[in-house]
Amino acid sequence: MRKMGSLIRDSRGQGMIEYAVIIGVVIVVAVALVILFGSQIEALFDSVTSALGAI
Repeated sequence: MRKMGSLIRDSRGQGMIEYAVIIGVVIVVAVALVILFGSQIEALFDSVTSALGAI
């Protein structure tokens, strides 16, 4: 029982878990943006490619 209590109060990995959660949220947002604006992003890259090809 004593060991269980010390594991609950241990906060050594708290910072790393917070960073992992933040990275996970950023990845989910990035994927959502690509899904929502994928066709517009593709059109933008196509126009940039064609403009660079004309140079």
